[in-house]
Amino acid sequence: MKRTILATAIALAFTSVQAQTTNAETAETRFLSQTGVTQAWARGITGRGSTIGIIDNGFDLTHSDLRNKVLAARSFTTNSITWGSHGTAMASIAAGAKNSVGTVGVAPDAQLLLAQVGVGGTNLELRPTAVKLALDWLSQQRATVINMSFGAAYDTAFTSRVRYDSLTRSYIGPALQNNIADFKVATDRGSILVTAAGNQGLPYSQAPAIYSVQTDTSGRLTLSGRSIIVGAVDASNRIASYSNRAGHLCQTVVANSCRDTVPTMYYYVVAPGSGLQAATANQLGRGVNTAYAISGTSGAAAYVSGGIALMRQAWPTLAPERIVNIVLNTARDLGTPGVDTTYGRGLVDFDAATRPAGSLLVANQFKLGTGTATGASLSSTAMTGGIASKFTSTSILTSTQVIDEHGRNYTADLTRALFVRAPVYNSASPYLTSAVPVRYNSSDLDFTVFSAANGSALELTRQFGPVRIGYQFGSQQESNGFLGNYGWGAFNLGNSSTTWSQLAVELALTQQWSAVANYGLGSTIVANSAQSMIQIVDPIATDTAYLGMTKMAVFGETDQFKFGIGYEPRVRHGQARVTTVTGYTYSEQDGQVVGDPIMETAQVNLAHARQYVAVVGYNTRVNKHGYMSTALTGNQYGHRLGVTFTWIQ
Repeated sequence: MKRTILATAIALAFTSVQAQTTNAETAETRFLSQTGVTQAWARGITGRGSTIGIIDNGFDLTHSDLRNKVLAARSFTTNSITWGSHGTAMASIAAGAKNSVGTVGVAPDAQLLLAQVGVGGTNLELRPTAVKLALDWLSQQRATVINMSFGAAYDTAFTSRVRYDSLTRSYIGPALQNNIADFKVATDRGSILVTAAGNQGLPYSQAPAIYSVQTDTSGRLTLSGRSIIVGAVDASNRIASYSNRAGHLCQTVVANSCRDTVPTMYYYVVAPGSGLQAATANQLGRGVNTAYAISGTSGAAAYVSGGIALMRQAWPTLAPERIVNIVLNTARDLGTPGVDTTYGRGLVDFDAATRPAGSLLVANQFKLGTGTATGASLSSTAMTGGIASKFTSTSILTSTQVIDEHGRNYTADLTRALFVRAPVYNSASPYLTSAVPVRYNSSDLDFTVFSAANGSALELTRQFGPVRIGYQFGSQQESNGFLGNYGWGAFNLGNSSTTWSQLAVELALTQQWSAVANYGLGSTIVANSAQSMIQIVDPIATDTAYLGMTKMAVFGETDQFKFGIGYEPRVRHGQARVTTVTGYTYSEQDGQVVGDPIMETAQVNLAHARQYVAVVGYNTRVNKHGYMSTALTGNQYGHRLGVTFTWIQ
């Protein structure tokens, strides 16, 4: 096998050249849509802030798709950068500018670090010693990803001696020269390596791609899971005939048996590689700032390098191996179900790779890049009740940060978890709506006991001629809220204790008609939940009122019909403080990028206007010991039908 010179992994680019199209950028979006790139763009993920290192034969720095994107360019084989057809094409596939000329790259807003390791022009030979120097330089420059669209093709002397070992499901051939240490320098510094599988149509990949799965004596990946292998598919997602597959070429052979522990297919993906639009070097005489179609695993690798730049933009704190892992695990399965020896993990999907994974947590002062996220579950975060309307205009809730299982942050609009509900209203006891009343009659003073699971009240009533006056006082305790307003997860409203008193007056107008009015005042103390973004900072003062009419003996001697209007206990005074993470600032600490949370606080005045409730009800005596009361209540948020039994002793 030829080992002194590396060849770029291009298959058809210079033997089947298509003419320049006037809409090359548009033509390229066919592939970009195929792998979810345009969907990621639509969410603002375009590679901004990421740096893609390209190791190749040379680069045309005058092409409009590249010239304003190059942070630095260095040649390790010539005195200065010289144009190269292959390098120009790879740089444009990964990060070509979106400028309506030439083509457009997967990460059009990423920047480039260019390392020349060949003599340029159309010569596709690369020098291994220069590759070593380029890896060192690019990783020192903190390249997010380093694209390696090249490899050492296997000659017939090598491939003819390769045999398939069915026991280990791997290919065993002659020993290979191994220079993995040159590549480990880059991965140890945090750069991700993207390597082309090769274009010989073999069932296994070329070197250095196969280094991605090489392990040390302890069984750990030498490149720390920071390297990925890329094969090519056509526009129909079929493996390209020229593309090397995901079968495993053994690197550790003991007693004529393969002892490798990580098969190639687990770090192998496929990407579009046939007919990609790539920038044409201006020096080729095919027009200025043009593009043409190329094919090969070279372009497929550059495509994936651009996709990794997208992910780095969105989450600069993600560990390199975590990025690789996400790309692998979100790939779209092709071929035989599951990971297989042709397509490996499948087709890269950068829409899926940039969407949240697993259960989302509402960020709770969590610093990105430092470990496991903490916070309340987004799926369990909600608030119901009339008080929810006070938070719907709280702007910081529309940009709250949530964290997925990979430690990635996303922006969520938590106002969508606020539900202003239809009223639960009982005009006789507005503070204790679910109570079961028991009335005790005496000659001059009646009293009613209202009992519920979370509280009780006592009402004393006395008749003064045509006027009947009642006084009610009570208390209740509630979990996760107060006065029928409840919150869970990040909206937990804490446990509360409420006391109240109410004065009621009934005036007999005729033998059948009477007017009824009541007014109540309450005070609520809330024990805030430390894990909630909502903290009540003052005792809550409330009031409630009702005015209505009652008609007796409608269908019989003991029934009643009533109607009226009132309002639920409304907050007259009370404040809440909402604190949430709305973004992150990034810095480097000990070589690791971390994200410090941006905490914002908003003060919410809980006092609100009266929300009037219309009431229509009917009471009838069911026996000598009880009344059944039905009431339909409603306001602008909906209506409810309630049934209550009053027991008489």
